Amino acid sequence: MGQASECKHYVGCIGAYHELIMDSLLEMCDEISRNGFKKIIIYNSHGGNIKFLDFFAMKMPNLNKDYVVYVTGIWSLARESEQKIYDLAGTRDLGEHAGLGETSIVLHLRPDLVYMDRQDATRGSRQNQLASLKKHRVFSGLTWYGDFPEHYAGDHTNATAKLGKLIVDLQSETLCEVVKYIKADNITPVLFKEYDANVCNPL
Repeated sequence: MGQASECKHYVGCIGAYHELIMDSLLEMCDEISRNGFKKIIIYNSHGGNIKFLDFFAMKMPNLNKDYVVYVTGIWSLARESEQKIYDLAGTRDLGEHAGLGETSIVLHLRPDLVYMDRQDATRGSRQNQLASLKKHRVFSGLTWYGDFPEHYAGDHTNATAKLGKLIVDLQSETLCEVVKYIKADNITPVLFKEYDANVCNPL
């Protein structure tokens, strides 16, 4: 269950209230902690969740939990990894929904689900309906919709399973490294305890 309010105009979208998602995330984290895990990684693969999950992580201080939540995502790659992908793709524009990158990933993982001829690549171009606001770094709840009202974003034409495999392999390697870093992190839990104590007695 994720944040999907910008695509509720499509049949099949199940959109929950943001408060319900927040409460559900907290409940899941509490349950994971109750089962003995005190460092929890939320690994995100949906662009619509990025700000939402960052906000969830910002809720955690002062809740006096006995665990720490870390948020990261599939596109949190090192520059060297990104460059390998761009070199193989022949472009830095991997698109977004059903673009070059995502289509390549699915060609690698589930090629039986990809029908390259069913989508007109020209319909994946950015519409820039809110360009004047974006120019001034103003965000609204429909900024994404203003660019991609059909939610197809990018050009899938040159997608390949080889590119998809490289992306998935690099994402997997990066996640493994992140897990190692978090397992070794002894500072964040201490900072949370310190912060929570200071919040209770700021004077």
